[in-house]
Amino acid sequence: MKQRNDRNSAAADAASHAISWALDPRDDVPPPTSTVYLTVADVASALRWSTKSVYRRIKSGALTAVPDGGQFRVHPSALRAYLQRRG
Repeated sequence: MKQRNDRNSAAADAASHAISWALDPRDDVPPPTSTVYLTVADVASALRWSTKSVYRRIKSGALTAVPDGGQFRVHPSALRAYLQRRG
């Protein structure tokens, strides 16, 4: 059980760093793992949006996401690009 918690903690840390990187345009160092994808809930929480708002932006094509087993995942660089486009 501890190993599972350690993995969950590591994944949460990686997602947290990826969100911080995406939200800070001055940070030129990409997240340490380029395979970190954010959940819709991660994006909604970081931007203080509802998950419905995130899904609307994905559906409209404004925010790029990839399907993953019935859910969508957002790469940090896609979130950063979206935020830079909207100013």
